[in-house]
Amino acid sequence: MEVLREERARRVPEVTGRNWNDDFWEERGIPSFAGAMAWEREEGNPRRAGMPRSPTRSRWCGLPHLSYLSSRNPRSGFLFTGAAVYEEEMSRFKKGSTQLPTIKEKIESGSHKLAALKEWLVNIVGNRTLGRRVKRNEVRAVVNMGWRCTWKETDDRGRKPKARFFAKGFLHSRLVDTYVGTPSVAGINTVCLFIVFTRMEMGAADMTAAFLTSKDHNAERVGATLSSVLPRVPEENPFKDVPDDKYKELRRMAAKYEPGSMYLVEMGLYGLLCAAQLFDHKLEGVCKELGFKRVDTAIAEHKALQETFNQRLGFGSVCVIGEGSERKFSGVDISRVSTEEIHLSQVSYLENTDTAPLWEILKERRPSKPWKGLDGKSAEPSTEEEVDNQYEKPIRAGVGTLQWGVRMNPLCAVWGHTVVQSISKPSRRVFKTVVRIIKMLKGHLDKRVFTSTGLVPVVYAYFNAAFKFVTYVVRLGYVVRILHSIELRGDLRSLLENWITWATKRVGRKVGSSTAGEVLAFEFLFKKLFGIVALVKAMWGLKKVRVIVYTDSGPLHDQFRSGKAQTDATMQGVLEWCIQEMRVPRADL
Repeated sequence: MEVLREERARRVPEVTGRNWNDDFWEERGIPSFAGAMAWEREEGNPRRAGMPRSPTRSRWCGLPHLSYLSSRNPRSGFLFTGAAVYEEEMSRFKKGSTQLPTIKEKIESGSHKLAALKEWLVNIVGNRTLGRRVKRNEVRAVVNMGWRCTWKETDDRGRKPKARFFAKGFLHSRLVDTYVGTPSVAGINTVCLFIVFTRMEMGAADMTAAFLTSKDHNAERVGATLSSVLPRVPEENPFKDVPDDKYKELRRMAAKYEPGSMYLVEMGLYGLLCAAQLFDHKLEGVCKELGFKRVDTAIAEHKALQETFNQRLGFGSVCVIGEGSERKFSGVDISRVSTEEIHLSQVSYLENTDTAPLWEILKERRPSKPWKGLDGKSAEPSTEEEVDNQYEKPIRAGVGTLQWGVRMNPLCAVWGHTVVQSISKPSRRVFKTVVRIIKMLKGHLDKRVFTSTGLVPVVYAYFNAAFKFVTYVVRLGYVVRILHSIELRGDLRSLLENWITWATKRVGRKVGSSTAGEVLAFEFLFKKLFGIVALVKAMWGLKKVRVIVYTDSGPLHDQFRSGKAQTDATMQGVLEWCIQEMRVPRADL
């Protein structure tokens, strides 16, 4: 776990009830929101007796800074903190389960009072996330605790208040990601293919308080300083889903925590850099105890299930995706067409995006004619003359939505990779390009189709490189499929079946020739291919898997046969590495 250096940790300021960038926003006339929900203020704190009031202390009484703009996973869309630039337009851009911003006046009215109380009492106190009181010299680093209040939209277009009590990113003034990374696309695809092969039952489950129930087993520990005001716990139980005897116990436990004091972090607190790893460690441990065998980071194969996962991990909801039914998971629509066929798409995710508010930001009407496509000029990074910082946050939200929307669409994945390089230099032209791509993507809905591979799967790999002679820039890409035969069918449907993983990237240096670019694409593929082959062996119980690699480059094929690169010494080294690695799985080119 990454922690603060000792000298930096000594500079941990007193909890002031304000975010470290509050003064920045107030200088610009933007409300910082440092409070509201004035349930209980700790007046007359003996530790503050005789001390002058901090000039940075909030003029509002109540909870510390609640970031009132959304802070979702950077790959999934909304990514806003701070200034409410185009707030109204962006709130209408994404629908569904999006975290929408709230304002100080709403929180002052008590809209998030019950949500914050439940977060503190049930999730933090109930899961014993914070342990005993500690001193500064007993922990390696100290983090301040903060609140984030948003409105969470539900699938039926309703909304409910959401409050999160999290560690403020080791006092680093950056966006705090409170969400764990989702499973890899390759992991999801391989699981679907294996389910079709075995005709297994398929289901989805939501785990309750996954991080907050994951024990912190690190050798170096972290302390958390509570905010100056905590939710007041009433005597009467306000929660229908919490039994009265349990509520009394929680109320007794909460009484030992004092605002402004430092406590040992015992569980995977949201905002800590190690929270996801702590949960992974817990999940792996439970799987081993229940007789599962680990075959990949996101996949486990069971041998003899002794008790249900629900008893050990605590599922909030569980559903079975039966034949003819559909379920949304991690922004992906999973459709069980039959026992031998599964479809994955992102139709609902893209349908919940509306580009009309983005055209309002551009102050343009939506074009009636369809866009022909993305060209190199429209996607080029902004020049210094074009840079306009007012488009930074809309571009971030748009690019995040775009990248998430092409996760299951390999034919359009390059769109997201192309425009992401322009985030650091926002401009109106780039933002307009992003809006057009999202609109075009909504009209090119694609789906992944998985069908049974039979008893002996065959791994197919394809790679390519796009080379520009003018700039000597090259973009690499590959696709890996798993099929049941070495004979390929020529129809369009079969060409899009059983795509397991794909990727594209731009080489950060100039490349001398198109053949050299093909060699780099070959290397790019093989760094991923080994993991896929090992995964297939483990899941299908095979000692050997047939691997076939395809290339459309005649010169590269000849160089591979001869073992000599026709370019420079660097390419010769890469080619020799590829030839050596090809021998390990005994792949055919």
